Amino acid sequence: MDGIEALNTLSTALITGAALLVSVAVVLAAVCRLRGDETGTWCRLTTP
Repeated sequence: MDGIEALNTLSTALITGAALLVSVAVVLAAVCRLRGDETGTWCRLTTP
């Protein structure tokens, strides 16, 4: 495995990880809004 392959693997992993994080954040925010649960666990996770 040369440097370019390693770099490609790393960037793919980073992009996949970022996409997963965004998806989870969107789902949590949607659950928070749907439940109207401003003080609940879901909102605490999605809003600082």
